[in-house]
Amino acid sequence: MTDKPAVQDFGWANSWSETPDLVKKCREAGHKVSDIDVGPPFRGLENVVRCDICGYVYRYDSSD
Repeated sequence: MTDKPAVQDFGWANSWSETPDLVKKCREAGHKVSDIDVGPPFRGLENVVRCDICGYVYRYDSSD
């Protein structure tokens, strides 16, 4: 068993007043993140974004 640090959950990006520093640093580093559509098929209502390198996850809602 590895002592891997827990993933930091930033909740819903739609409610952020500012992008978390970890997410900014990840983007600057050019990490490839997973951006998975978990909403109804092909509608993109809910997405989950995750970076396994930085250890974070967040969600966003792209509904109208």
